[in-house]
Amino acid sequence: MHSFPRLTHCRSLFRAGTLDGSRAHFASIRSPLAAIFFLAGRSAEDSAPRIEAISQPDALLQLVQNTYMNWVLDRQQRAEEFGSLTSIVSAVECFRIIPSAAPARLAELVELIESRVSRLCTPDGHRALGAPSSNV
Repeated sequence: MHSFPRLTHCRSLFRAGTLDGSRAHFASIRSPLAAIFFLAGRSAEDSAPRIEAISQPDALLQLVQNTYMNWVLDRQQRAEEFGSLTSIVSAVECFRIIPSAAPARLAELVELIESRVSRLCTPDGHRALGAPSSNV
């Protein structure tokens, strides 16, 4: 299983809310990445908020489109970045979060995210045993 740098443990990220050092911090050790969540635009559909699993190709496209400063990379660096991103989406589950356009449903969205994360992660922030390790 790959080990990628982590910002903080799975569950504490949602509870902390910020990474300014006052309520949360960057982890000092590497931990396995459990999942990637992409935030989509708000939806007025009755089914929102919801979380959808997305395919590896869709996840890879999302990551490539949203990498920071990839325009300064040369050809070799882009190839390395593409390889790294491909490895990441092959190693973890990827999801799209579709929030509701109704602000009153924000708490419901938070509950959905926490529920999904708790199924993927152990209390100490690692991937739960039996949790899927690839996104099909």
